[in-house]
Amino acid sequence: RTAMAQAYIFSASIGMIVIKANAAVARANAISRAKAAGANIIVGGDILAENTAKSEAVSKIDNLSAGLASVGVMVGYAYAQGTFEALVDSTGTIQAGGDINAKNTYTSLASTVTNPALGGVSVSYTLTAMVNVGYAEALTTSNAGLSGTGTIQGANVGAVNTGKAKADARVMGGFFSGSTVQVVSNTVVAKLTAVQSAYITGAHIIAQA
Repeated sequence: RTAMAQAYIFSASIGMIVIKANAAVARANAISRAKAAGANIIVGGDILAENTAKSEAVSKIDNLSAGLASVGVMVGYAYAQGTFEALVDSTGTIQAGGDINAKNTYTSLASTVTNPALGGVSVSYTLTAMVNVGYAEALTTSNAGLSGTGTIQGANVGAVNTGKAKADARVMGGFFSGSTVQVVSNTVVAKLTAVQSAYITGAHIIAQA
């Protein structure tokens, strides 16, 4: 499963412009789960609970090329949230002639770009950029596990959880030329709070390896 959110603001070229506030917010929240559970599952082959998922949030603000520009606030937020799981849960007997595996693969990406000067700003008089803020946060929870109160029996038994989590926040410098250029504040925050676990717990495991 893929969840994607995008927010995009573009301010075009105008001779004279005053912008009080531009804010782009992108939030993606995905829940994806693959689960094999039961009290009596017996198969001759393999049992595989496999989950592949992606949560992506992208926000972008591109500003202008103008003769006189006053930009009050430019704020870009991107939040990539999600819960991704691959689970085998036994309340009795789960038995396979082959392997039993829980496999979880995920991607969590939060990206925000605030660009006060897309392609450069040529300023005849004054450019004042009061506040430029970029905030990106990737906060996902991922699990791959074998658990329960019963028995899990197979040739090979395992739980694998792999993924990529990235938070990227940027405020671009751009190109400015003119009589007066003033940038009061540039702030970027990239926060990564991903939780990842792989476990075998509770259940009675019988396996060759």
